Amino acid sequence: MKRGLFRLWVVLSVCWAGGVGIIGFEQITDKLATTQYAYQRDADKGELLFEPSAKSGERAGMRFGDGTQLYFPPGEVSSNRLEEITNDQLDKILEAGEAFWAGRWWRYWQLSTHWLLAMFIPVIGMLVLGRAFMWVADGFRKPGGNG
Repeated sequence: MKRGLFRLWVVLSVCWAGGVGIIGFEQITDKLATTQYAYQRDADKGELLFEPSAKSGERAGMRFGDGTQLYFPPGEVSSNRLEEITNDQLDKILEAGEAFWAGRWWRYWQLSTHWLLAMFIPVIGMLVLGRAFMWVADGFRKPGGNG
């Protein structure tokens, strides 16, 4: 009985984790493809900050390989035309683009955290609950009996 229930748990766990993983992956890639980020420089520390933004306006932007888009504040870039951007502005754009792309793994982690929890908490909970029920059922066996 125990071996059969454990095998059932393994099969159900693989199906659950696979289903949640597929749905989560689709949701995360859709979110990345539709999310626009705006960047700004922290006045105190000088660090670049990237925040999701619904407003792209007429600001110049960059599209990255994962589908995300980065837009710049109106004061950073004077034009959407590459020919009209100064070297100083281009340096700022490249610096922001490199920092944004380098931080992609943290954004991926933030988007996937709740999907990972939904994938593993029910599986572990089902194992613990099953073991608890088997422990209780073992208490009802007669001493010296075969079960």
